[in-house]
Amino acid sequence: MNLTKQALRAINGAQAHGREGTRADPARAANEAGLGVGSERYREAMAYLIEEAALLGDEHTSIDEEGDQHAHGYASYFFTVRALELLEGR
Repeated sequence: MNLTKQALRAINGAQAHGREGTRADPARAANEAGLGVGSERYREAMAYLIEEAALLGDEHTSIDEEGDQHAHGYASYFFTVRALELLEGR
């Protein structure tokens, strides 16, 4: 299984539980699953999930700090119906 799907499964298993619109902290879920938060592969996986609209940044948690562990400037994201579709292989 690739890191993108592992990260999505970790987020779903630890936080979203299959519920669209759930607020999620991908870095925390990935860290708890041992997925190497901050690695280039993790950043690529997060970029893909955001590009695919599987995760939408929570504007209220915007982060401007350089080098922060959170991908793309948000501390939390919303888990979307697209995330569920990716988990199902669609």
